[in-house]
Amino acid sequence: MTNKKQIQTKKISFILALSVIIYAAIDTYLFLCHDINIMRITTPVILELVIAIILCGLLHKFFYKWLTKNPINFSFGEPSTPIVKSKNAIESMDATETLSIEQSMGLAEQECPPSQQSNQNTVNSDCPQDSHLNKYDSILVELKKKEIERQVEIMDAIREYVTVKTAPYLSKENIATLISNIESMAYDQPESYKPIRSNIDNPLRSPGLRHLAWNVGERLGVPLAKRAVFIKKSFPYELVNATLEYLKLNLRDNVSSQIPIDVPDKGDYRFHLDVDNDNRLQVCLIGVTAAKDLFGHTDVEGETIRISGRNFKIIGVLEEDGSSQRDSNDSVIYTPFTTAQRIMQNSTISSFYVSATNEGMLNMAESAVDSFLLEKTGDEDSYTITNQSDIADSVSDVTNSMTYMIGGIAGISLLVGGIGIMNIMLVSVTERTKEIGIRKAIGAKKKDILAQFMIESTVLSCMGGVIGIALSAATIFGMNQLMSADYTISAGISLIALAFSAILGIVFGLYPANKAANLKPIEALNL
Repeated sequence: MTNKKQIQTKKISFILALSVIIYAAIDTYLFLCHDINIMRITTPVILELVIAIILCGLLHKFFYKWLTKNPINFSFGEPSTPIVKSKNAIESMDATETLSIEQSMGLAEQECPPSQQSNQNTVNSDCPQDSHLNKYDSILVELKKKEIERQVEIMDAIREYVTVKTAPYLSKENIATLISNIESMAYDQPESYKPIRSNIDNPLRSPGLRHLAWNVGERLGVPLAKRAVFIKKSFPYELVNATLEYLKLNLRDNVSSQIPIDVPDKGDYRFHLDVDNDNRLQVCLIGVTAAKDLFGHTDVEGETIRISGRNFKIIGVLEEDGSSQRDSNDSVIYTPFTTAQRIMQNSTISSFYVSATNEGMLNMAESAVDSFLLEKTGDEDSYTITNQSDIADSVSDVTNSMTYMIGGIAGISLLVGGIGIMNIMLVSVTERTKEIGIRKAIGAKKKDILAQFMIESTVLSCMGGVIGIALSAATIFGMNQLMSADYTISAGISLIALAFSAILGIVFGLYPANKAANLKPIEALNL
């Protein structure tokens, strides 16, 4: 009889395991060869069951922890009055200290007249404690004088800069008008702006105009919105298609232009007239990760780094995007294109990136880039435009498919493991039938037998979980050694996996334990 039951349980387990393996193999073949994913239907069911078991276990765990820390008291009589303990401590000052304070206060009252003491806002030059305020007015006048002198120097530097940079593109009269508009921007008089038109043969383009507005506004301390209004009203013909919002957000783009970005040193207002884009400006933008690797911190604006034996000044730190990709902005350094051409001795542009101001402008930006490239190349097959949104959708589809597949395989593996545990416990119950009958005959209760086999199945499942965690740690260690990576095992995930193993042992050990507990002593002894 015993051998027959063992054979039956082994056959059932073998058939179930074989069915699961065949199902997984068929699903893998259909997905890899024919791109058919049947796990989209079956996997959610398996995952829901697994998640339900996990949630039940976590709920029980956390509720028990909360209940042990926050006991609930039920009282049906008179409510007890809470005992409130208060500590009334009054610190007294030493008599000598009090006396010294009173003496010092009296001395101060003697030095300063009472009439002046009553008015706290009045400055008394005769009092010793207010003697440092004697030069207040002179200091204020001196500061205002220095500020005016600095503003004059800034405007002189701006006039020189504008004349030098815009002379190839503007007439003398237009340069004078541009300087007048800059003075109106400094005094916040936008109604005084006059329109300017650059030379037809050699016009100023949008990047150069935006850089000009940013460079001048940076010296004057004018907000970006006012800089956008200034450049829009000053050059309405060149910026006819540019909105104020676009200009505000794109005054400082890392693009080559007729007028490059000129970042002032800290506390300075002078322009770097000796260096421009034609001379290959040796400046750069650096990512957050690159800054930390080179300097140990991210406050590196104004610092100098060496690239291919040349010194480059850092003019800004890119915003952190948190991506782990190789081409992430966190780990790159951007230089002007002409500078990169000289370093790499290559004038070929293999790719470039275009950023839309918002998601609604994405399709419009893609169409504009397509028209531009088609006009330049004349062949639409010579270039490829890749939308970042399309790439993200493709990656998301692949990721979801892999998630379904891995989740399905994990669920099936758990099911097979649970069936294996149940099979082992059924065989154990069958082989120990007489032992169970003897224990019941000498007084063992049903709950004792049930607890015994439940503990055995839980311990067996937890041992499998420990072995799995150890194998995972060994695998990760080997990958770190071979790939020079830095993968780690999360302690929290390991504890959750171990808890899930225990829950699996409890769930699949319940039936064999219940079967053992329900055996009758007489029938068990007769087997």
